[in-house]
Amino acid sequence: METIIGSLLRVITTFIHIGLMIYLWCILIRAVLSWLNPDPYHPAVQFLYRITDPVYDRVRQLIPLDFGGIDFSPIIIIFAIYTIDELTVNILGGLAASLMGHQAFHGTHVFAHLLSAIIGISHSILFIMMMVFIGKAIISFIQPDPLNPIVRFIDRATEPVLNYFRSRLPLNYADFDLSPLFVLLLLYLLDSLIISTIQSASISFMY
Repeated sequence: METIIGSLLRVITTFIHIGLMIYLWCILIRAVLSWLNPDPYHPAVQFLYRITDPVYDRVRQLIPLDFGGIDFSPIIIIFAIYTIDELTVNILGGLAASLMGHQAFHGTHVFAHLLSAIIGISHSILFIMMMVFIGKAIISFIQPDPLNPIVRFIDRATEPVLNYFRSRLPLNYADFDLSPLFVLLLLYLLDSLIISTIQSASISFMY
């Protein structure tokens, strides 16, 4: 009986994962199309809008994500889909594996798989933050148009953190601002610490 339930859970997990990945690609394509101004009456474009507009509209109602004419709601939607996928694959997939392995299932196993999902989600958040600060470091070298919406967004997202460390540490060397590199190092160390700590806790709950 446990094997049948485990197999069913594995099938359900696979279908959920495939469905979420398909919808993730729909969101990505919709985001790209917003830059290309396609024919709004094309059947494929209309279909894409019909399946994505409800989610877009809901996110825009809850969180104002338009900065300088750039809509950042796709980022929130993609992250939400990824989070749901991580939780589904780790919790339901782990439960299915436990049942199919004829192991006695304990509540701690659910907690262990939840911790595994948290690892993936935390790593994704920190990775996105690192990419933003890498963008800031590149901007500081090439000096682009400060009125560019993307440049303004990166500045608003990073300057409060950078100013905090600039006021406390000597991070200027030969006219070079080393604060973005310092923050990148901190994020990398934090990422490594979170992964190693939570992963150890996850393993301990499995036994």
